[in-house]
Amino acid sequence: MLYNWQQKNWPTFTYRLSEIEELSRGFDIQVERVKAVLSAFDGATEAGKSLEAMVAEAVSTSAIEGEVVTPQDVMSSMKNRLGKNAKPISVRDYRASGVASLLLTVRQAFVEPLTATMLRDWHQKLFDGYPVRESPEIIGGYRKDSIFVKASDLDEASIRFEAPPSRVVPKEMTRFLKWFNESAQTGLASVVRAAIAHLYFESIHPFCDGNGRLGRALVSKIVAQHSSAFIMIPFSVGLFEQRKAYYEALHQASFTLDVTEWIRVFTGLLTTSIQSYEAELRFQIRVLCLLSKAKPQLNERQLKVFDRMTQEGSKGFAGGMSAGKYQKIAHTSKATATRDLSEMVGLGVLIRLGEGAGVRYEIA
Repeated sequence: MLYNWQQKNWPTFTYRLSEIEELSRGFDIQVERVKAVLSAFDGATEAGKSLEAMVAEAVSTSAIEGEVVTPQDVMSSMKNRLGKNAKPISVRDYRASGVASLLLTVRQAFVEPLTATMLRDWHQKLFDGYPVRESPEIIGGYRKDSIFVKASDLDEASIRFEAPPSRVVPKEMTRFLKWFNESAQTGLASVVRAAIAHLYFESIHPFCDGNGRLGRALVSKIVAQHSSAFIMIPFSVGLFEQRKAYYEALHQASFTLDVTEWIRVFTGLLTTSIQSYEAELRFQIRVLCLLSKAKPQLNERQLKVFDRMTQEGSKGFAGGMSAGKYQKIAHTSKATATRDLSEMVGLGVLIRLGEGAGVRYEIA
């Protein structure tokens, strides 16, 4: 079976608009919903949420490639680069520094047309600081060798995709860049453009390494361009959680120029990511509202437990809060735990569910 780039009409992608039009509109609506929720925060808080979203994106886009970076290292690296740390914090994890630098660079120039120089700069920043033994053969330049993409399941040794020969990469990338920039002016729906751009870029696989992270960065650039403002939605969080479906859809799409199914699946994955992000933002607003009213009346134990509960986000504290859990977190007696929890219910911070030994408490 021929790969998409080996087919006669490459790179003319086709799709059936009737099958994706509703999904596309739903995607745009979800993006606007997130923008509206973000506007509920004050300027400083909104900027902080944007930074947190970039950290989440950095951690997840790295995880998709099997690289583990911590949110703390990514955040410190980003704050260092933004001058937000009075004294720069040492970040020893070059992977965290690299992906942080990449996303900040994407944010700073999201309006600008995509160029070969820009992509090479992204690649350079992503791998800056990597030790020689772990860095790609070429940093900041197109690959010089053949590329074979293996199965994401490490137990399988099968080749899932073979990229075009390295000798044609410069020509293919010139054509890709022309399409990318011209497609921004054609009225092509944002998620359709993002889906095709991601598949197109991954099909060429222009670099020795980092193609997945750069390809997902392109999605963020496109969404920002269509929104006329940089809005970082951590799409890679959802893609990581559904990575088997993501990889399989990408694999299937590599054998056809009819990308209807790829757009459908990819749009669904991205939309789910947006919905989850919106739920988290709404949860955080709810927490701020609850605290604005009740914080002066909460003691240190109650604040500590409430903070621990909020760390679980909109999914909630596993199994709910109980007097026993409260005891362990606040290091207090059962009687005090029960009294503190009852007070928090009375203040409207928590709600009580169940009876007897099954009593649990959740954020109101």
